[in-house]
Amino acid sequence: MNFIYQPDPKLPDYILADEKRLRQVLLNLLGNAVKFTTRGKVRFEVAVQNSGNSLNPELAMLKFSIQDSGIGIAPDQLAKIFRPFEQSGDIKQRAAGTGLGLPISQSLIELMDSRIQVQSIVGQGSTFWFEVTFPMADFQLQPEASPLPPIRGYKGNRRRILVVDDRPENRLVLLNLLEPLGFEIKLAENGWEAVAETQRQRPDIILMDLVMPIMMGFEAISIIRKTFALSELPIIAVSASGFEIDQTESHRVGCNDFISKPVEVEKVLAVLQKQLGLEWLYQVAETSTLAESEVSGETSLITPPLPELEVIYEQARLGNMERLQQQALYLEKLSVEYQPFARHIYRLAETFDDKEIQDLVKPYLN
Repeated sequence: MNFIYQPDPKLPDYILADEKRLRQVLLNLLGNAVKFTTRGKVRFEVAVQNSGNSLNPELAMLKFSIQDSGIGIAPDQLAKIFRPFEQSGDIKQRAAGTGLGLPISQSLIELMDSRIQVQSIVGQGSTFWFEVTFPMADFQLQPEASPLPPIRGYKGNRRRILVVDDRPENRLVLLNLLEPLGFEIKLAENGWEAVAETQRQRPDIILMDLVMPIMMGFEAISIIRKTFALSELPIIAVSASGFEIDQTESHRVGCNDFISKPVEVEKVLAVLQKQLGLEWLYQVAETSTLAESEVSGETSLITPPLPELEVIYEQARLGNMERLQQQALYLEKLSVEYQPFARHIYRLAETFDDKEIQDLVKPYLN
């Protein structure tokens, strides 16, 4: 499948818009197009319908159009797809979501005084589009403050996060974001699994989708709070709806905070820092403060226990540099005496020197 982005050359440089809501709608529509298109193409067009007029030259009407060559939608289904829990497609494709993407998207676009339109032919594909008028903006970009260096981990003990979402892509987004920072991630597909996982091994924090099959997030949160008496366990609602009613309801059933989808990295990290009291470790140009003489000889390094060394050796043998860096960060926090060794492993992983890592660790395995 090919993805084609076609912007109008006459697009204004800047518009005033609700960036989060507009992005949420477009991601929902694009996600559906990709999900139901196994071959062919998905085309995303943004066109200027008019740029200014005699009454108000500072307005621009933009048309957003997503066209796919997927399975299409039957005529009798077109009137239903904007209803909650109504989806077209086969069972496997329908299982990829709860059916709330289009209803929420339609509601958000209606708040922008427009509606999502659709045309579809079974077996040939579908086109979704909407037109919204935005005020144009004209301003000079201000110099940005120097950004903080990338976060590479956090101080203290390793924290366990339970991510609960029925959509695998949503779980993977949070897994890929948080695991490299040193968090231990547990995954659950619905509220029932979340309750069972919490009972098996209490997490330090739960990121809970609110709308799921089998058991809703709202119900799971109530059970966790009442059954296990975990009044102090932070539970964060993660929902595709940013409506005030959902945020209010999430707080009522016992959530400590609310993150709207699509999730923003900065928001997720800010919530985790607040709820867990984290102190971030930032990536610096020189990852190790050790002099070269301190790491040039193996005898100057205090190595961790054998099980940890076996993990390092196996991941080096597989060439998994990301996992090696995660393990190094974990060892660095495990004990002060392991920090020189951990930093040396981290630096070797940064340069993809898997052979040197194996040569360093192998003698200790014997």
